[in-house]
Amino acid sequence: MLVTYDPEADATYITVSEAAVATTDALSDLVAVDLDAAGTPVGVEVLKAPGRVDAGDEEMTVARYPRLRAVFDTLR
Repeated sequence: MLVTYDPEADATYITVSEAAVATTDALSDLVAVDLDAAGTPVGVEVLKAPGRVDAGDEEMTVARYPRLRAVFDTLR
């Protein structure tokens, strides 16, 4: 897992796989999940982060992509 932060965008990106991004699932205004061609998460972009992830956004993301729970643990 690689975590990068862009202060200009106030965005954190967590890379969970080196696979190519095929599509992005924008789950909310603050959370987007990049997916490979098989629909497996490649990375997560969180705007207004770290430390400002809404509990509802976290729950929705983990419900849809359970393997991303560790991402939110890392952001805390």
